[in-house]
This record gives sequence, structure tokens and C-alpha cells, in this order.
Amino acid sequence: MRKQKRVYEHKGSTREYLITLASFPNYLKLLSTKNKPYDQLLSWLIQISAQIDDQSFSVPTIKELSKKLKIDANKIAIQLRSIYNDIMLLNQNEPGLFANKGQIQCSLSFNYLGAIAYFNTGLNVLPTIGNHFNFYFLRPKLGGTSYYVRHIYHDLNSTGHEITVSLNCERDNLYLKLLQEKALLHKRISFMESIGSDMDDELIERLVNWSDAI
Repeated sequence: MRKQKRVYEHKGSTREYLITLASFPNYLKLLSTKNKPYDQLLSWLIQISAQIDDQSFSVPTIKELSKKLKIDANKIAIQLRSIYNDIMLLNQNEPGLFANKGQIQCSLSFNYLGAIAYFNTGLNVLPTIGNHFNFYFLRPKLGGTSYYVRHIYHDLNSTGHEITVSLNCERDNLYLKLLQEKALLHKRISFMESIGSDMDDELIERLVNWSDAI
């Protein structure tokens, strides 16, 4: 029986949401606050965004922020998550808003220890396989910020050219990839087992055992 990989689950703290949102004022400015309860909090996040990277700036605690904005601390926690989720929803519904003129529109697929998230953005240049890629915005959702480019997919269809970049927090094991190719050549594994982007524990064990027996 194949062992299922345990999917890592991260529950972002309220402070993680606060710092992340304040670090991306360009995303905050895309949101409409019409019929939304977080207008005051959103304005404050944009206001402090220029200071967030200043080491001398002290990010207030949620309790301090509650007192400053006169908003209940529990409501601040709820509103921060609502702002974040609304940005993610807008990103899926209107991806063009997240690309500047002249940039290459791409869909990014992030895998952090089995947890998956998607984000559309414009890139100045296409990355290449193995490139190190940092993206702090997904920290509250996935728990990590550092990834490696695993695959780049090009889809040419009736609507145009779509590009998907697949990223993983784990660097490729080149030795296992070589074993996978060699095992296919010697017909020790099937073609389907050779094209998967991730190897399960059973396949890895078979490849290692086969290499030891050579």
C-alpha cells in the first residue's frame, strides 16, 4: 500500500496577516471598499506600508491597533483575513490587474510540503528551472516564502498563450531524477511513472533498491 504524504497545514496568525498585507500596498489599492467593513483598517495598512521595512518602525500589537483604531481586536483579526481573502479572490477573477504594462502574465502554482496555492501575476522575465523564488504574500496561507521553480508550462489555445510556473519549497533531487530516467531506459518503471512531477515514497524506494542492486 502506498504511503500518502502528509499535507502540511499552516494557520496564519493575525500578526502574519497584518505584516503581509502592509507589505503589499499595491494589492491593497486594487480592492474596492464598497459595502465592506474594513475601510478604516485598509486605509491604515496603506498608510504604514512605506514604513514596514524600516527596522526602526515598530509594528503595533493587535491590542494596540485595536485601541488606536477603536475597533475590537476580534474584528481586526476577522477584517485582516477578509482583506487577504478578497485579494486572493480578485486575483483569480481579474488576473490582469496584477500585471504591469509590458510584463508577462503568468499563473504561479506554489507547493509547500503538499499544501497548494495559486497566484496570478506579471513577471518582467520568465524564470528558468531551478531558480530560487521568494514570495512573501503567501506566508499566511502556506507558511513559507521560499520556493524553487520546478516546471514551466506553455498552453497555446484559442484565447492566446497561457504560462503556468510550478514552484516547490523543496529543491529537486537530481540523483533521483537521474535514477528515474535510467530506470525508464531499462524498462524498470512505466512511462507514466517517469512523467510525474513528484515521486511517491514507493517509487523512490524501488529506484533506490534497484540502484543498489546494479
